Amino acid sequence: MTTTTLEARHLTKHFAVHGSVPGAGRRLSRIGRAAPVVHAVDDVSLELPAGQVTAVVGESGSGKSTVARLLARLITPTSGELLLNGRAVSRPHGRGLDYAKTVQMVLQDPFASLNPIHDVRYHLSRPFKVHHLASSERDLEQQIASRELTLTGARNALKDAEKRLEETRARGDEARVRLASVESRLSALEEGSAQAASVLEELERRFPGRVRVHTFGCYADELREILPRAQDILERHLGVLTRAQVAERLRETDVFLDMSVYQAFGRTALEAMACGATAVVPAVGGVWEFVEHRRNALAVDTFETGQALGALGELVTDRELLRALKAGARASAARYSIVRAALSEYLAFERAHRRRFGGAPPEGLEVGALAAGG
Repeated sequence: MTTTTLEARHLTKHFAVHGSVPGAGRRLSRIGRAAPVVHAVDDVSLELPAGQVTAVVGESGSGKSTVARLLARLITPTSGELLLNGRAVSRPHGRGLDYAKTVQMVLQDPFASLNPIHDVRYHLSRPFKVHHLASSERDLEQQIASRELTLTGARNALKDAEKRLEETRARGDEARVRLASVESRLSALEEGSAQAASVLEELERRFPGRVRVHTFGCYADELREILPRAQDILERHLGVLTRAQVAERLRETDVFLDMSVYQAFGRTALEAMACGATAVVPAVGGVWEFVEHRRNALAVDTFETGQALGALGELVTDRELLRALKAGARASAARYSIVRAALSEYLAFERAHRRRFGGAPPEGLEVGALAAGG
């Protein structure tokens, strides 16, 4: 008889959203007014038998990732319950470490789950520290060694796995280029949004199965007005995202497309680069403060959609260029920080004030100080 290890009963997850979302359900807020929600998962029940693999299959946006997060208790269900080894799992208090020792996620791309800022030893030792499995550094080393996870062996395993992954990618279309495009609200930037959408539609037509496009930044009905026939793109449209959701999306993206015709600094492109993506950006505007053409991004004339399409096509077909630009993008983004940006704006206003009213600059806040401290 097969034993059920993990069971979900009538799991439901609704996400509250801000503003009006066409077609979204509604729930009552605590003060009695209707608040819009998105029905991510409704009444899902499933069993995970011991020693077997259970597949959850569905189209993009059907709620598969949300179900996985619910099972891992990374998010709290709106309703429903989980049973682990036949016992109901109570709502987590604190960090829910006991449950996490038994139920964990193995991500599709393991390399994307490792923070490149930290070394291999950090990633190996982190679980032991988080779950209080080692009483000292010496005990930590013994714990790692007892599970045959020596640092040398782990590094070699990672190198071998990465090599096999690259060989797999070179053989076919399994590693599709992942693209994301910000579609600005039409009331603010209709022309740039329409151009970006048409470029992405043509890109998918030219490279079927080799690219995966996600768009975000406007509501679905607005995108449908300018792309009524691009059903695949419309189905994968993510709507208006929070800052945290944008960062999560960009971390899973290879190329970020910005077709804005009114470009000041290009902050979103820089954010994409900080998340590990390269970018195709307008050649006109303030992006040259951080963009180096063909070193960390591709700068094109976005008034000519053919140039943007050509740049994206080159990244689809030239994997070496894509890897080089992504590496350059991460290195460039690392030179920027919130402190540096704040000081830069302060100095601009301070100089303008001094030119108008006179006076000496504040001590220690000249350009040299900014360069040294940024």
